[in-house]
Amino acid sequence: ADRVLVMGLVKEDYDAIGSTIGMAKLALSMNKPTVIVTSGPNPSYDKIKEVIAGDKLSLTDEDKKYLEIMVEEEEALKLITPKSLLVLVDHHRAMLCASKKVLEGIKAKIVIDHHRRAEDIISDTVLLYLEPSSSSTSELVTELGGYFDDTLDITPAEATALYAGIVLDT
Repeated sequence: ADRVLVMGLVKEDYDAIGSTIGMAKLALSMNKPTVIVTSGPNPSYDKIKEVIAGDKLSLTDEDKKYLEIMVEEEEALKLITPKSLLVLVDHHRAMLCASKKVLEGIKAKIVIDHHRRAEDIISDTVLLYLEPSSSSTSELVTELGGYFDDTLDITPAEATALYAGIVLDT
């Protein structure tokens, strides 16, 4: 892939946000241009952005990059290339996507989810990681991080987002 777009479900909760940030971290660690596609403003994203922008956790510039890579549908559509990869987290149904246009605009898709398989699952994926026995998608993404570079350092903001997702859905 020449670009990675990570997208949760519409009206994202903390699990969707934590897992999008976690997957963005993994893609960025591979030096891939990456964006997080959001469904628009909502209280959960506002709270995460407040944590990232605030000084309570002594955040680094690396943490603050997430404020720049969170984009809505219109901007995300401009970034799609024929070799883009879409990583869908915390859902596996088209009707729940933060942006159906982004879903339809990208051929290569990965789904990572902890919900039980629905009848209308997105079927045209290159990888489907569906694990209903996990408490949250943030947990699955955290586990996936173990398969990446041993020097992958999780920052305070990334850890907070992942932890919020795990706590919410557990």
